[in-house]
Amino acid sequence: MDSYNLFINVKTSFQFRKNARAVKSKKLQPAFKKFVREHRGVYNGVDLLRPIGKAFNPVSKRIVNRSTIYTIKGAVRTKFVQAFDTPVYDLVEKPLAQGDTNFNTNDYNAVLTHVGSGEFNDLLKALMKASVPHMSESSRFVITTQKLGDDGMMQDINWSHPFVTYQQVLDKLLELGKATEDELSSKAEGWYLYLKHLLEGQYESENWDLVNATITF
Repeated sequence: MDSYNLFINVKTSFQFRKNARAVKSKKLQPAFKKFVREHRGVYNGVDLLRPIGKAFNPVSKRIVNRSTIYTIKGAVRTKFVQAFDTPVYDLVEKPLAQGDTNFNTNDYNAVLTHVGSGEFNDLLKALMKASVPHMSESSRFVITTQKLGDDGMMQDINWSHPFVTYQQVLDKLLELGKATEDELSSKAEGWYLYLKHLLEGQYESENWDLVNATITF
C-alpha cells in the first residue's frame, strides 16, 4: 500500500477499505471515485484529493486538477463559490423497528453530507430539495436537535408537525399571502416556505443547530 492509499484508509477510519488508486499506474479506482462523489470530495472534514493535487468539481461532479477549483493561494474560484456554499443532504431509508408496520410510506433520515454556508435557511432549502421527491401524499418532518437558550446553554429540541398534504401546504401559503402555486418554482420551494413560516419566530429556529440535527420524514 502506498502513502496515498494509507492516507485514505486512515482518514476515512477504514470506511473505504480498498485501494483508492492503483499502486503502479496511480489511477484512481472506480469504487473510490464513487466514494468521492458521494462525499463531494470531503470526508469528516478531510479533503480526500488534496494530497494528489486534485479536487472535486461541485458543478460537473467530476474529479479535476486542483487549479481548476482553487487559486494559488487556496481560495475557491468565484464561479464555484455558490456551489460550495450550497448545503447537500443525502437520504437514508430508515428501517422499521421489529414488529412495526408502515402502511403509508418509507421513512428516511436526512443526512447532511455538505454543510455549505451552514445558514439555517440554506439548510432548510437543501433539505426540501432532497426530501420532496421521496415524500408521500401526506408527510411530516421530525427534527431532533439543540438550540442556544437565553442563558447561553444548549437546550434539547424535538419538533414535529402533523401529517399534511401538499395541497394543504399550498392552501396555507395562499392564506398567508406568501405565494400561489403558479408563483412557486417547485414543490420543494412550497414546502420550504411552509416550514420556514412554521419555524420562524415561533420556535426561535434561528438558534437551532440544524447542522448536527437528526431529521426524519
